[in-house]
Amino acid sequence: MVATSTVDIKSAHTPSPQSQGAQDATIKDDTIKTPLSSSVGPRLFTAGSRDPQFKIEAMLSVLHHARVKDLYRLDFKMRYDRTRCKRTFILQKNASSDPPFRTQLSHNTSSDEVYTLVLNWMARCTRECKSHCRYVGQEAPRWYPARLISLKQLKKADLFNSNAKDKSTEAPDVKVNLVETKEWPNQRPSDNVRYVTLSHCWGQGVTDQHKLTSRNIDTLKEGIRLSDLPQTFQDVITFSARLPRVGYIWIDSLCIKQGPDEQDDWLKQSASMDRVYSETFLNISATHASDSQKGLFRPRIPELLLEDEITLNIEGLPGAHPPPPENVVRTAAPHSLSMGQKIIHLLGVRWLFRYVFILLQSLRGRLGVLLSLVQRFSVRTKARAQAGSHNEVGAPHRSTLGAGISALRRSSTKVGVLNALKRSGTGISDDSDTTTPKAEAERHNLKRCTILDASFWSNRVDNAPVNRRGWVLQERLLSPRVLHFCHDQVAWECCGFDAAEGLPEGMPNFQLTSGGIIEESRLKGLDIKDGARLRNIRLNDYKEPDPQLRPEIYALELWRRIVEVYTRTAITNSEDKLIALSGMAKLMDEKMGSKDASFKYAAGLWNVHIESQLLWQVEPVWREVDETFDNVSTSPATYRAPSWSWASVDAHRDHGITYGDITDKDLYIKVEKVSINPRTMDNVFGIVESARTYIDMWCKLRRAVLYRKNPISKGRFGWRLVDRKGLDTKEHTNVYLDCPSDNAHNNMFGTDHEISRVFVIPAAKGPRIASEESKYLTCLLVQWLPGHEAGAAVFRRIGITKLSPWADSEALARRKDEQGKLVGDFKILEMLESDVNMPYENYDPVNGKHMIRLI
Repeated sequence: MVATSTVDIKSAHTPSPQSQGAQDATIKDDTIKTPLSSSVGPRLFTAGSRDPQFKIEAMLSVLHHARVKDLYRLDFKMRYDRTRCKRTFILQKNASSDPPFRTQLSHNTSSDEVYTLVLNWMARCTRECKSHCRYVGQEAPRWYPARLISLKQLKKADLFNSNAKDKSTEAPDVKVNLVETKEWPNQRPSDNVRYVTLSHCWGQGVTDQHKLTSRNIDTLKEGIRLSDLPQTFQDVITFSARLPRVGYIWIDSLCIKQGPDEQDDWLKQSASMDRVYSETFLNISATHASDSQKGLFRPRIPELLLEDEITLNIEGLPGAHPPPPENVVRTAAPHSLSMGQKIIHLLGVRWLFRYVFILLQSLRGRLGVLLSLVQRFSVRTKARAQAGSHNEVGAPHRSTLGAGISALRRSSTKVGVLNALKRSGTGISDDSDTTTPKAEAERHNLKRCTILDASFWSNRVDNAPVNRRGWVLQERLLSPRVLHFCHDQVAWECCGFDAAEGLPEGMPNFQLTSGGIIEESRLKGLDIKDGARLRNIRLNDYKEPDPQLRPEIYALELWRRIVEVYTRTAITNSEDKLIALSGMAKLMDEKMGSKDASFKYAAGLWNVHIESQLLWQVEPVWREVDETFDNVSTSPATYRAPSWSWASVDAHRDHGITYGDITDKDLYIKVEKVSINPRTMDNVFGIVESARTYIDMWCKLRRAVLYRKNPISKGRFGWRLVDRKGLDTKEHTNVYLDCPSDNAHNNMFGTDHEISRVFVIPAAKGPRIASEESKYLTCLLVQWLPGHEAGAAVFRRIGITKLSPWADSEALARRKDEQGKLVGDFKILEMLESDVNMPYENYDPVNGKHMIRLI
């Protein structure tokens, strides 16, 4: 028996949620509906089945980019019952007409194929990155860490192929041993002079046996059997021994003394972390492993690493073609669907459901019950598409699913399409006339694109287990080269380029964010020009509002990103918050030219333009389950950093903190003095002590009361001014508290100011690119600490609040001159006689400003 199916194509106008002009195509068991609209908007395709709980949507839209042409966005949404899955892809037109076809063959990342690819990346880095990567051009490091693990025994074996590698580790007496470089003779090693480093998650795999102490250092010098080490250590050591001229490896737990009795050595070695990683030949990252027993290598399905290409037909896609100039006569587009387009449509339907099926396979743990359903549905759809391609020949033109997406593997993209069109009897041949208006229009609408997973780098690298560790960020940034062992492939980062097995020639910098797809600056880009690029991206190509701050503002933009990424990671030992970033602070100190005292480091901030840096904020977490805001930030039980530093709180891992908008304009506070007291002068970028760490600042204090809003407000806070004429009855609710849980012992909430002692300090107008009429007023929220040993006007920061020109118009009211221009200060800034009664160290009666101390 032969099963048959028919396709009924009907036209209708159904707007998508994203645009009233969106094109919506719903694929059901009986019909395919393909509405056509000429309005600008995305194209939406919805696939359903007889199971009403199962739904797949695919949306295609145009991405407009100032420097890159022919970019498209493809979104998949899958739903079954309460389970949701969403993936976004970028389609980028190929620069080459016939790029080489690549395919991986090995089923494990320990293979010779992977090793050879790594060597190719190293060679490319050596050729191309001399102006970027600090190590390139050096045969040996200029400096060695105090201790290293020697790979001498392993280097004796032939480790170029995996068989030899396995034999080298079969013998139970194969050992590696600890060496102290201070014991080397005056002459350094003459062969195998390079060392590599390891980034890894300790987990339960690192036991006391694998931690260096004063008690076991002699044992480790004699040697430890490779088989006695955690699996990750075994894998990285054998891989490192294969690398040319690499004779040593540095592993933190084996090269720095660990334990409460080893603080002196730990502090001394931690102070040189910047040199340990900046001088390494290669940093090898066990990126996928959450534990040191997980190992470096992983099995994988090589077919899933193929780089997909599609031939995209953009005919009818809103926004795909810019409108022609009014004085140009344009040939009308053909109104019939050719057999070639129908074949491409058929391939497009097949590709769409093949890709959806692969995505669902990757989620089979949660969606296993659907796999057979999707497989049957895909077969039925292909049957309908085949029937449709025969039944609709010569039918009037209608926009179909294939008009949006037509996919082919790279190996058959060019020749395969032409051969298919020849075989279909369309009349297209090698000598066919392609100069007719119809042929020209068809060729103009076909774009050969590479499919880029917009979440690839964030899923496999940025959000992988090892890169959620706070210590690893500076390891990754300071190392000239990083080799990531991900869960299904290896990836490469150096100062010149990023790459992965799926895209070995280089990774585009497109990133999926909450605000859409953006072209991000590379994380390892740490030059001033990278800072300029970062700032331009953040300003969204608006004109620079603070040109007087160049070039130092570019260095501060780099630091801003480092902090925002770092605060989304976790630190096991709370006290390490500053020291785990001290290596990066030291590097940035060099870039900023700290011989000028104005660039002094200040517990996570910098003295230069420090007023605006004080206005960082902690974003509350929105919980979709009960539609409330959750303030999950915490503070350490003991002192770690001053309250005015972001290092004083631990924000939610997925949110982190938002750094202050750096400027020297529109400020209402002025820092008079910054005092920092480092625990040890060996590392002024590390741990600080509470005594003699403070900021003295001129500001305008305003009494206020802070309180929790009622449950209907969904976890938000409010505040009111106290004893401020005409303003003390108005509630303000745009509040970002650093750590609301501190109320347990600080009593900052309540309607009695004498108990809560909360003050508001107007600090800055912004954002910088906004018009004067639409700028917010950002204020510091502080709490007075009467009786403090540091003085009579000692405060601690508890958060920030933002006043809007619309919601808080009374506080931001201003006078207008005869021409209608705004003049004078905001009403909240106006002086009152009672201002002299505030707590202060000094008072400026002319400007109504108070000198206070923030600790």
